[in-house]
Amino acid sequence: MEKTKMCKHCQSEIDKKAKVCPSCGKKLGGNVKFVIIGIIALFVLIGAFGNKDDKDTKDTAN
Repeated sequence: MEKTKMCKHCQSEIDKKAKVCPSCGKKLGGNVKFVIIGIIALFVLIGAFGNKDDKDTKDTAN
């Protein structure tokens, strides 16, 4: 079982459980934030286009 990983910033080999790289001092991880932002943006886009389609069909019915 591998106990090290590569720092995504400086490419140094560091402990797998490290939260901060001892070589460059940058934080590691944090991908969850971008995934959550992406999901929220997707729902906003779906909602915007979904509402537009509903208005178009209501206007043509009258």
